[in-house]
Amino acid sequence: MDSVVAGTVAGSTVITRTWSLEDEAGNAAATQVQTITVKDNSAPTFTAPADLTIYTDANCNYDASVTATGDVTDETDNCSISLEATFIDSVVAGTVAGSSVITRTWSLEDEAGNAAATQVQTITVKDNSAPTFTAPADLTIYTDANCNYDASVTATGDVTDETDNCSTSLEATFIDSVVAGTVAGSSVITRTWSLEDEAGNAAATQVQTIAVKDNSAPTITAPAPITVSSDSNCEAVNVILGDPVTDDNCPGFTVTNNAPAAFPLGVTTVTWTITDLAGNKASADQLVTVADPDNNCETGNCAANNFPVITALMAPTEPLPIDQEFTVSTTFIDNNGKTVYWFWGDGSETILDITSNQMSASHSYVTPGVYTITSAIVDDCGEFTFEDYEYVVAYDPSGGFVTGSGRIHSPKNAYSWNPDAEGEARFGFVSKYKKGAKIPEGRTRFEFINEEFTFISDEYEWLTVAGNRAMFKGVGTINGNAGYMFLISAIDDDLNGDKFRIKIWEITTEEVVYDNEVGVDESSDPTTWLYSGNIKVHTPKGKGESFNVADSDTPAEVNITTYPNPIESDGFYIVIPSEAGGETLEARIHDYSGRLLIQKLIEVPVNGGEIFWSLDHSEWDQGVYVLKLTNGNREYQTHLMKNE
Repeated sequence: MDSVVAGTVAGSTVITRTWSLEDEAGNAAATQVQTITVKDNSAPTFTAPADLTIYTDANCNYDASVTATGDVTDETDNCSISLEATFIDSVVAGTVAGSSVITRTWSLEDEAGNAAATQVQTITVKDNSAPTFTAPADLTIYTDANCNYDASVTATGDVTDETDNCSTSLEATFIDSVVAGTVAGSSVITRTWSLEDEAGNAAATQVQTIAVKDNSAPTITAPAPITVSSDSNCEAVNVILGDPVTDDNCPGFTVTNNAPAAFPLGVTTVTWTITDLAGNKASADQLVTVADPDNNCETGNCAANNFPVITALMAPTEPLPIDQEFTVSTTFIDNNGKTVYWFWGDGSETILDITSNQMSASHSYVTPGVYTITSAIVDDCGEFTFEDYEYVVAYDPSGGFVTGSGRIHSPKNAYSWNPDAEGEARFGFVSKYKKGAKIPEGRTRFEFINEEFTFISDEYEWLTVAGNRAMFKGVGTINGNAGYMFLISAIDDDLNGDKFRIKIWEITTEEVVYDNEVGVDESSDPTTWLYSGNIKVHTPKGKGESFNVADSDTPAEVNITTYPNPIESDGFYIVIPSEAGGETLEARIHDYSGRLLIQKLIEVPVNGGEIFWSLDHSEWDQGVYVLKLTNGNREYQTHLMKNE
């Protein structure tokens, strides 16, 4: 007899079989038990999903779930039901960002512990998203003084927004195709930008068009004025005008003039024009005078005609703000005046027909400077005369100020009271317009050391600042004696070196006492280099270089100006820029070993300016010292010199 008990897993049971035996007489043998165990030893079966490639998303992540990569759906067993295959992943990163290989090992076991052979699914992860970028905008660049151009990304723009889902630190690259223009100095650069990530995905190329042009005007200087004699027809033909002096940054230009075939008696203005291949132009005028020296063309009163005589050329004596119109009058003696000319010194001119013996014209300057005005009178007989007015000063009240201190070599003949003297000269100055003022303020000191010659200014008359050049004029004393005028020209040139000129003369006699560039026109740029010290042309905000100190966590170090330098026995002046106006600065003076000699607090005026430091330095050694002013936000530094 069998007793069957189901096992704990599918396909398993235990049969307890009890055997018995009885003879015909009813005698029974002892029963015996046989145990029969039923088991499942058949492994299940399944099919792993196929190998495949998946791709990263916008954040460089990927989905490797069975929903995306496939699941086992055909688990089969002779006994067990509802089996689910399982897996274990092994992930190996690829050689480029966003790539990897997932080795997924699938396994399946039935309830009896019978395991199917494992199966491997390979899942390749790749990045197939192209990066993005924005090419710089199209633009036009211009050639320089040598007809070269800068097409670097610094000048034309660079790609700054390279973005990719996986790769970092991408840099867009470009290839240029340059097509020369039809004229020198012109071309078109087709710059094709491209960007590829580490996985080799390329963004669509983008094109930036860079036009190269020449916008520099050529230069021309007309030939010198000429005077020729009239012929038998009382005119001049075949006049040789001479050749202008021309130049341009790019090759190729034409030069024309409007000279007539026959010049009439008198003065004719010939305008020379240079035009380069890019259409940039410049002009200059030449005066051609046709005279009648032998009186062969006498008409009316020309036989006894006299040259016109300019008796007065009146112009403003006070400095004028730029853009302010002013009037110049020319008074002359002539009984047949025809035309009056005014050449303003800035490249422009005014021409009027004469209606009286006093003629006037108005003009204004747009650029600060010191200008010479020339007036000419031409009469009906072709006779003419010129007169110069020196100088009209045009200034910009908001155009900044100038400071300086240093040393120059004073050459022979500079000091008229001892022409053979030469040697070291030193100077210090500050000159600036206060708001709304027409007269600048400041102080100038100049010393020719070997001759014990000291000039100190009393007051200024005018100041003009144009670019990196400044000129100012005033009166002062020599060794304490009054009655002297001075003119200073200064150039702030950090690249090639600052330059300085001072001219001092006696007011009543106009005798020049000192001029370190004797014989040179006053309006010319100075050429004397400083061998120590510096000159600073300070321009206001919005007009180029300024004295701004950028905000930062550490003090910004900027040079300031002091004068006189070497310092005098009683102290020196410090010129502090307006950016520090209203602040309290800690002033410290160190020697070159770093030893602190003195410190104090300085209250700066609201608009900055100069502050006198009364200082006893009698116990200091001769040498160079360091002055620093700081308040945590900014730091100014300069050097002080002390002589015995």
